[in-house]
Amino acid sequence: MGETTWTVKRTGERVRVDLHNAFGITATDTAAISEALEEYLSDDAITVVQVDGPVLMESEMPPGLGSAMRELGDLARSRGKRFDVGPI
Repeated sequence: MGETTWTVKRTGERVRVDLHNAFGITATDTAAISEALEEYLSDDAITVVQVDGPVLMESEMPPGLGSAMRELGDLARSRGKRFDVGPI
């Protein structure tokens, strides 16, 4: 089984979580992404959290992606941010 890799990057009012590889997103992966997002979510200038990347283009959803999306979406919305999934 491969490794899940991702990056978190701010561009203006948007924080983008780019899922490069996801062979199975674990609760540990989701917690690490959430922790990285927390650094940005207290900034009022941030209005959108966007999750995208090549993983979303796969023919089959990797295990754990659905629950990770729910958790990240809940986190973003709990801080008053819009949650977008997919490329712009």
